[in-house]
Amino acid sequence: MVSKIERQNAVANYLLDNPQASPAEISESLCITGRNLRHIINSLIKSGTIARCKRSEDSRWYRFVQNTQQVGKSGGQSSESNQLSQLEVIATQLENRGLWRRAATVLAELSRQQKTVTGVAIIASRRNRCIRTAKGRA
Repeated sequence: MVSKIERQNAVANYLLDNPQASPAEISESLCITGRNLRHIINSLIKSGTIARCKRSEDSRWYRFVQNTQQVGKSGGQSSESNQLSQLEVIATQLENRGLWRRAATVLAELSRQQKTVTGVAIIASRRNRCIRTAKGRA
């Protein structure tokens, strides 16, 4: 069973990597229902982790801005969680540079180090996306 804090951190970290993501994209990527996602987003807004911003074209509320000081706050982080966050950063940088196969390799290592089923599922979906993208460009 995944704790509330883990789901909130997963959503907050996804928004950090993908600030333009729509709620539907977040829900699909993290395997969270739309109703649960709305609840998580509202609790993140109340806690100050994220804030809503208006779109300049039509003034609709759609974009979330992350308060990075709040994300993943857990008193003392262990070296294991530091290693996980470093792998996450490396994978994101590789994805941004278009090095999909290398990113998939890093994500495989990150998946092996996950302790929850949800964590493995989130990383696996990112890894699968990298593999599909690499095959499409080859």
